[in-house]
Amino acid sequence: MVEVQKFLNKNKKRIKVSPEKLDHFLAFITSAKIIQDLPFGEKTLKLSSGSEIKIPNVIRTSIPEQIIKQYQRFGLFLGGRAKAFDDLVEVADKLGDNYENGLSWSREVISKLKLAKRYFKEDYKVHVSSSSRVPDHCRPYALSQGNEKAYSSTCDHQHDLACDRCNLPTAVGEIESVLDKAILISQEEKEEIKFVVEQSKKNIDAWKSHLLRSVNQDEGRIDMLNTLDSKSVLVVLDWAMKFIPRKYRESQTDWFGKRGISWHVSVAMRKLEEDKSMQMLTLVHIFQKSKFCFGSD
Repeated sequence: MVEVQKFLNKNKKRIKVSPEKLDHFLAFITSAKIIQDLPFGEKTLKLSSGSEIKIPNVIRTSIPEQIIKQYQRFGLFLGGRAKAFDDLVEVADKLGDNYENGLSWSREVISKLKLAKRYFKEDYKVHVSSSSRVPDHCRPYALSQGNEKAYSSTCDHQHDLACDRCNLPTAVGEIESVLDKAILISQEEKEEIKFVVEQSKKNIDAWKSHLLRSVNQDEGRIDMLNTLDSKSVLVVLDWAMKFIPRKYRESQTDWFGKRGISWHVSVAMRKLEEDKSMQMLTLVHIFQKSKFCFGSD
């Protein structure tokens, strides 16, 4: 037993995780998509300072395997967009060695790129609104398709302002300008760098479009809830966890989020005319087999 313990202590490995990655993971696994608060019960979290924090009991909305797959897919999506900024930073750093006053120039451009990346990750969604003179912040204007009248909206204001937080167009424009003037880089290398810059721009635009669409979708859901009345009903359909008992009597913690019988949940909502309160009716359909449900084998 002593030898085994020595072996385990000897082969212990530690991996350093940056605070940004840790915050990203914690925000994902504690989001409403992964866990939900229970209406009863709480736990006490005791800190090293001796103070205590009361937190409600929660349950997972997915089995552990599906949570891992979701996070990996989520990481790939954001990772591709974040990598686009990293690629532009590498290009700016490389061009700084082949340009007059290149060191100070590359530092300035890299600073702009990092600020733009942080802006998209944190504050861009906050600035998006239904009416703004900044084109990328005006939701109806940014989502309109100019050639399709059915998918276009007309604004009652001009779009004549620019976002002082988004430094991406300026930084990319400077990179493209310096790339054309670079003399210590072969033509083949220039073409390769141009390709990297173009791909990075496309990936970042795709990320920005995704953020814009997600804000619009959330606002649409809120608008539907606000327009409900006693004669209209909003129905939300989704697959819930899979259930199969493992014990004769199980607690909620034991049975939640397991493989087995598929549950399909429909929630109908309407607003009562008397006191404007929300009334909900939940319907659960249970299937012995279904290959279309979330978490199916």
